[in-house]
Amino acid sequence: MRCTLLAALTICLILSSACSRFDRNESGTACESVPSGRSDLPRILVFGEIHGTAEAPRFVADWICNLARSSPVIVGIEHPSSEQAALDSFMSTKALEPARGILVESSFWTRDSQDGRTSIAMYAMLDRLRELRQSGADVTVVAVGSSGFGGGDEITDNLQALSRYSNAKIVTLLGNAHARKAGAEGRDGVSRQMFDEPYRALAFTHSGGTAWACAPVCEVQDLGLARQGPHRIGEIVIDDTSIMYDGFVHLGVVHASTPARDRWASCSMSTDNREC
Repeated sequence: MRCTLLAALTICLILSSACSRFDRNESGTACESVPSGRSDLPRILVFGEIHGTAEAPRFVADWICNLARSSPVIVGIEHPSSEQAALDSFMSTKALEPARGILVESSFWTRDSQDGRTSIAMYAMLDRLRELRQSGADVTVVAVGSSGFGGGDEITDNLQALSRYSNAKIVTLLGNAHARKAGAEGRDGVSRQMFDEPYRALAFTHSGGTAWACAPVCEVQDLGLARQGPHRIGEIVIDDTSIMYDGFVHLGVVHASTPARDRWASCSMSTDNREC
């Protein structure tokens, strides 16, 4: 599996080398500022999310947009490696409708049980990255997820393969369980040693809200009260006392993002595609 991923990533990076350095002032693609307030972050960041919110993928897209102004960026997402060919085609397609059609035909995006990994917000994030790439940014998206349920070892192997490309910033968006450095109550996390060099595992926190979650039924679910105290939205707070993460990023009140498949189905039956 690691050899397959390395080969796919090598091809992606060769193709992306033809892209000129992205500059938002020249391309017209603006980056929303992210108030991290930190300059001491390593080149590898692992963001842990509750799948199915609108805010987490939006933050990651803005973060990558800012990084891409000065560095190549490799983006790891928790999709199975079988999706890599579809992702490569999607990222290299200029026009919106043909690009979306690639994912519409993907078995992962149209599977019966849809969790937050294939939400409207995740699609919007990927489409933002596609636009950045088409504007000249050196952005590569890699499927680092497992082929089955759980799959922590497979995810770890895939992430370690990414770190071999030392010239790029690496940003990954995983479910919060996979992003942990260690599990709760002394249990080892599924991805305890994700990289062989320093990195930060950062969990998204919230002030309540909703998410599209499968627990066990896939539906909009109330997240209840936040466990973390209030912070400035988008600020990275390093926490040396946590055994599970290196820090946190606060998102404020979060909102559920439903499956993109359902939006696409509605669009196919509508004569007005402005919201599709």
